[in-house]
Amino acid sequence: AAGRSSRMAIWWRKSCLNVTEVFRDRHVIACRCQNLQGDLEWFVSWIYGPCATADRAELWKDLSTLYQRVQEVPWLIGGDFNCPLSSDDRPGGRTDSAMAGFQMVVQNLGVTEYPISAVEFTWRNGSG
Repeated sequence: AAGRSSRMAIWWRKSCLNVTEVFRDRHVIACRCQNLQGDLEWFVSWIYGPCATADRAELWKDLSTLYQRVQEVPWLIGGDFNCPLSSDDRPGGRTDSAMAGFQMVVQNLGVTEYPISAVEFTWRNGSG
């Protein structure tokens, strides 16, 4: 993870997988993963998004930059973006000005959101 103040930790089995870091900053760790036989390769990016809406533009830019590097290889992106993708992702269905930027990045990257059906909301701060 990204230093002592990091909010992310990443583990893998070295007996099954080679992992090489290709990008790291305050909000993203991106790695190239390859099985030991060398016939499967993919990228994984872990996100810990900034809480402040104004700081998210840097994250969106980083993801767009990474996209240029991984276009030809499967790419899995996961983590906490600290931003809802739609009003359905918020208790009460409130809209957020930051959603538009997030929606544009998701559309530009051509990625699909994994449907979560076990819980409606994974976190609440008591204001929702």
